[in-house]
Amino acid sequence: MAVSGRGPKNDSNGSGKTSFQSVVTVLLGDPQWRFDINGGAPAVGLLLQAEATGIEGEFFSAERGYIIGVFARRGHHDVNSSVTVWVRLTKAKPHLVARVTPGIVVVDADTDDARYRQADELWVSLGRDGECSARRMGETLYGDAPRCLSFLDTDLRKNAPSLLSEKMTDMSPAAIGDALIELAGLRHHFDAEQEQRNKLGEHERSLREAKATHQDRLRTEEAQLEGIRGRERARGHLARGEQMWRLHFAKRLVEVVPLVTQAEEAQAAALIEKENAERDANAARDDLRAIGDGTELDAAVRAARAEQERATGEFNRISGSIEQLRGRLTEVKTRESTLIDAASGWDGSSVESAAATLKAAHGNRASVAVTRDSAVAGVAEAKRLLKEAAEGRTPETASAIDALGAAEVVCAGFADAVDLTEAARTEWEALLWHWRDAIVVRASDLPSAVTAVAGIPGTTLISADPDGSDAPPVPEGVQTTWAIGGFLSRVAQRASVHLDPVYAHDPDVGVITIGTFSTPVTGRATRIGQAQSFLRAAEQRLVDANESLIRAERAVGQCEQDEAIAKAVAELATVVGTIKRIDAEIAEKAGSRSKAQTAVDEAQSALEVAINRQAGHNAQVLTAKSRVKDCEQEVSSYKDDVERAATQILRLNLPYWQSGWGGSVEEAQEALAAQDEAVRVLKPDTIRRRASEALREAIVAYGSDGALSDDLLRIGNDDQRQRILEPDNEGVAGNAPSFVDFAMPLQIRLDGTAELDAIVGESIERERTARGQNLAMLETEVSGMASGLSTLQDMIEQSVESRFDRMRAAFDRLSREHGGFGADLVVSSRRPETADAIWRWEVTPQWRRSSGGRLTSYKVTLNGAAHKVASFHLTLAALVAGDESSKIGKVLVIDELGNSLGDVNRKDVLKVMQSVAESEGITILGVCQDSVLDDAASYSRELLWFRHASEHQVYNQPVRAWGFDEFGDRVDLIGDAVRSGRPWL
Repeated sequence: MAVSGRGPKNDSNGSGKTSFQSVVTVLLGDPQWRFDINGGAPAVGLLLQAEATGIEGEFFSAERGYIIGVFARRGHHDVNSSVTVWVRLTKAKPHLVARVTPGIVVVDADTDDARYRQADELWVSLGRDGECSARRMGETLYGDAPRCLSFLDTDLRKNAPSLLSEKMTDMSPAAIGDALIELAGLRHHFDAEQEQRNKLGEHERSLREAKATHQDRLRTEEAQLEGIRGRERARGHLARGEQMWRLHFAKRLVEVVPLVTQAEEAQAAALIEKENAERDANAARDDLRAIGDGTELDAAVRAARAEQERATGEFNRISGSIEQLRGRLTEVKTRESTLIDAASGWDGSSVESAAATLKAAHGNRASVAVTRDSAVAGVAEAKRLLKEAAEGRTPETASAIDALGAAEVVCAGFADAVDLTEAARTEWEALLWHWRDAIVVRASDLPSAVTAVAGIPGTTLISADPDGSDAPPVPEGVQTTWAIGGFLSRVAQRASVHLDPVYAHDPDVGVITIGTFSTPVTGRATRIGQAQSFLRAAEQRLVDANESLIRAERAVGQCEQDEAIAKAVAELATVVGTIKRIDAEIAEKAGSRSKAQTAVDEAQSALEVAINRQAGHNAQVLTAKSRVKDCEQEVSSYKDDVERAATQILRLNLPYWQSGWGGSVEEAQEALAAQDEAVRVLKPDTIRRRASEALREAIVAYGSDGALSDDLLRIGNDDQRQRILEPDNEGVAGNAPSFVDFAMPLQIRLDGTAELDAIVGESIERERTARGQNLAMLETEVSGMASGLSTLQDMIEQSVESRFDRMRAAFDRLSREHGGFGADLVVSSRRPETADAIWRWEVTPQWRRSSGGRLTSYKVTLNGAAHKVASFHLTLAALVAGDESSKIGKVLVIDELGNSLGDVNRKDVLKVMQSVAESEGITILGVCQDSVLDDAASYSRELLWFRHASEHQVYNQPVRAWGFDEFGDRVDLIGDAVRSGRPWL
């Protein structure tokens, strides 16, 4: 069925055809309206909107409206077998409701107003027995498989990807899969799966939240339990620390008693040895004073060393001067050798003469360079003139010709457009001389030409003879392609030509122009030839100038070389004199250095004698001082022994350890014997550190620093605890510290929390058990839902794959039945992995392009019409896939049929559409633009024509229809209702 019409602008736009198509798809429950989700709200946009049509104020927008459809079985077009469906659209909820009634129930009142009132009355009379909601409308009226599929160009709903309105090669396999799913009406399966997946996602989130809460509670409880366990560990550490503290006193007391006895005996023996060593030291000091201090010998050494240093300095100074002269002599001789080579070829010229010659050569080169630059400029100018001559331009006309060209005015330079024969030159060159820089334009272009050159003063325009005028022809001897006979005639009439001498005289303005030019002054070929001769002459001048410049450059180079040789000769004479002077200075200084060497040798001998005398005296002094030192060290050693013994007795501090233990040595030995071997072998300091470490471990077990009060922080502070319980000088002075007193704040807290710790531990254990049971229940629910979702997905996948299998078979059958060679679909499914993901179905159509050929992907484009046919076959395959009963009553609505088909092989594609529709028993409604209407009508079986004459009219004119099929009795079925109130029908 072809649908078209005429709108307010006398084309098919705005005629109401797309609105009619939309109404049909609503009536037939097109799944793309998604009534199952939106309740029919988008379809409300079909109601009259006064503000959108420009009639606001004159008419009101519709609040409700009805779509009425009559259905009958093919071949049984009678009232009894018919069914009428009413669809009510309202702006208020529910937006869409359908009612079904047997028979034919339509409005048939005589006037429009009466029919409007009758519609509301009939709706009420239908009752609610046959009513269904928007969500259930499609399934209730037409079954599970969709009966209507459409491609509509409307803003009222979201359109699915169209295999007909888009170029299939531009669609991805996923887009094709989505389009086929929409065509087959399978989208609701995926909506159900999405809903199930969303519920699973919510339960999984609940489970994750419960697990996160459980973990948070575990961390909190673990912190509490860790505190309880820490306090219990702290009690054990505290008891062990107190025991270690008493044992370290016992161990040290047992060690100190025998050590004190040994120290007292060593102190008495050291006092006797100290007195004997002091007597030996006094005798050694007397021997050292008898040797003397050796002052005179030191002065003699200093004097001899000073003389030796002076003589050596003088010798080094003379030697340095000689080396400097020798270095200078080497440099000068090297320069002499260089100058001898440079002076080779000297012609006897002086430096001044050579410089003057060089200056003259530079001046000549500069002059020649200027000449060469002038020749270069001359060549550039000659080339420019030749280019302008070839383009029909002169320097005087170039700007004006460019401006006219930009204005698209056809023109030509007058001197370029006119050629004179040799015989005509005598007369016409003088006459035309004043017009050589003028520009010829057509008479019709003269106003445009004047506007174009208005900004170029001095431009002269010559108007050609108008087309069709009776202007005289071009005079004999004047050759031109322009119709300027009138202009030339007027010039000849104004002036006369005289021959001896040759001149042209214009008496009206009193102007005389002398003639007899040596070369022609007009004609493009003449001007080009003159420009070429000028260019050749300029290029020859440039060649001559370049050769002159090369010769000048060579002369400058030779003069520079002559000047350098003259300078080398002059410098060589100076260098020879310098060599002689340096040789004399070296000989003189060599004698002075010999005398200085003798003085150095004598001074060195005197210094060695003085040093030997001084060394003998110093040896005697060292021997005596060594004996004194040995004696004094022996005294000091015995003195240290006495002091060490006293210090040892003080350091052992026997009273300190006796006080700290609080018992006898025998009791201490018994306490140690009761310990394990691992404790008995420890040193007292190690046992003491064990006590301090046990206290530190108790504090650590009790809690972090941030949770401790000041008195506990004092115990936990390593510096304070070590200063009190682990002093470096323990036992040297003072009373023994009390471990119990120092640890008392911690002991009090541990005793106070013992009962509460037991209660809290039992409570945490009960709560953990309850949360574990709740998590297990949630995990069971999620596992069950996941299993159910997987089963649902399996079912959907099987159902969709089964439908795609039927599409594949239908696609292949349609291809073969309508001139093709077979087709296939390659289908792949990608299930969603998350609740937000999309289930992707990728479908790749492929078909054979020739008999026996292989299947080729739709991406390979060889024939545009073949792709359109394949797109149509694929669309119909999705529509008819299934058993034969599923095809009955199926409708395909295509908006803008011309846009879908294009201009290539349109008739072939429309022919296939007609053939498929008839063979498959499918109704196709195609909206046609003007360009495709004639072709579409030729292949249709019915034509609907809509007419909306003016934008100011609310209603269309009556719809006209032409039918060409064999089912005319369906027209009679509701003929009476249509004709009611319309006497002209």
